[in-house]
Amino acid sequence: MNLNWDAVGAIAELVGAVAVVASLIYLSAQIRQNTRAVRSSQFDSIARMQMEILQPMVDDPTLAMGFERALDHWEELSLDDKVRFNLLLIQMFRFWENTFYQWRQGMLEPWLWVSWQNVMLSHFSRPGAQQWWTLRSMAFSREFGQFLETSPTPIDPVRPFTASGSQMQAPRQSSDPESGR
Repeated sequence: MNLNWDAVGAIAELVGAVAVVASLIYLSAQIRQNTRAVRSSQFDSIARMQMEILQPMVDDPTLAMGFERALDHWEELSLDDKVRFNLLLIQMFRFWENTFYQWRQGMLEPWLWVSWQNVMLSHFSRPGAQQWWTLRSMAFSREFGQFLETSPTPIDPVRPFTASGSQMQAPRQSSDPESGR
């Protein structure tokens, strides 16, 4: 029996090429699965951090109401309250800075980022938060600061609750240009 070594070599190369393609397909599937797992883990981590920040306010209604007051009336807080809510705001904004970073690194799905962005910018747009930011912005990255300062306020911002328990409504803008509103 005569073997054609050229044919055997060609068959071996073909088998090798098929094996390489199959390995690349498998590797691609593993990378996609790993990326999903990392993103899922990242979401879980962000959700847990948010819960840890909010839990003290859930447990203490006075703290929650004080936080709402700080976001709207920073200048009216006592020195003790400013110290307390400064630390809480640093914690909250550091969390948001981390979320912003994870989004910039492609670790958050766009639809998920939009919801965090709405909450973040809603809080940032409130008058007390603006006053606090002028005092503490240097504690955060320039990129995060630029994002906050140049992003428009959400069309439907997250609003605090009133004393009656209903959500505050956004101020209505007059359609009359002469009214000055």
